[in-house]
Amino acid sequence: MRLESVWIGMTATIYTLAIAMSSFRLIHRYRTKQYYWDDWGVAGCVICNVIIFVVLCIQREFPIEDVNEMNQVQCWLLWFCVSSSPWTSRLSIAFSVLRLIKFGIWRRRLTIAVIVVFTLGWMLSLVDHLIECNIKKPRQLDCSTRVANVVLFTVYVIGDACLLYIPLHLLRNLRLQRGTRFMIRVTFSVSGISTVATFVNAIAKFYEGPGSDIFVQSTSILKAPIALIACSLIVVIPCVYRLFKREEDWVRSFTMNMDVLDARSATASVVDLPERVVVRNRSFPEYLFGFHGEALHKEGSCIHGRAATV
Repeated sequence: MRLESVWIGMTATIYTLAIAMSSFRLIHRYRTKQYYWDDWGVAGCVICNVIIFVVLCIQREFPIEDVNEMNQVQCWLLWFCVSSSPWTSRLSIAFSVLRLIKFGIWRRRLTIAVIVVFTLGWMLSLVDHLIECNIKKPRQLDCSTRVANVVLFTVYVIGDACLLYIPLHLLRNLRLQRGTRFMIRVTFSVSGISTVATFVNAIAKFYEGPGSDIFVQSTSILKAPIALIACSLIVVIPCVYRLFKREEDWVRSFTMNMDVLDARSATASVVDLPERVVVRNRSFPEYLFGFHGEALHKEGSCIHGRAATV
């Protein structure tokens, strides 16, 4: 009884926190008109988490000894949402990485390839659950086969490695603005959280020792809110950062110190830009031949005087 109370309290806290953070992200993106494809992934993940939380509140049992004794609709909703929530979160993170890539064709192609691989892995997971859960009717919450688990774990490793490598490679660009560099660091950290949760869930699926049923059910139920928290942090962390930093420092991507000297006392005016960019603007009076109006007028008068003399 004590274990059930602790489990219910922890599950309710994590799911409430995840739904609140994701709702804040979606409302913030809608109000600022900055929504993108990654927000659709967050919206799908929110729907899955709400359904899982409602089903768990109705069930009020941990561990679930026999899934087949549940209502058929609740059982199918639980299977579908538990398997779909991590994939929608990964797609959201991948689209966030794609949004940060302004230059670099191969980076964009690699990110698009990761998105396609994640979509195929999601479809494979749904088909595997549909076949296994309908035919064999296992008692556990996770009814995927061992072959499918190996394939999906390989997809996890390759995709998460790419989502970690691309932000690190983007940080090598010295011309990135400060706000962009901060968002890349946040995306890298979020990808790391998703990767750790993936490895814990994979270890639980391959573990066959004592207490394996409770271990698998715990990680399967908790991986959904953790995935939602991970993709929501991409917006929550910058908003918290703005509370402790001045808004001007966040909005301004870089500062430009312009030192324009008098054209008569210097040969050039230098504009100091960040990232070691120097722009020189020479004034016309400094050249050998004057190009301003007074010089051209004098030159024309001399030519007319010579023609009259001849």
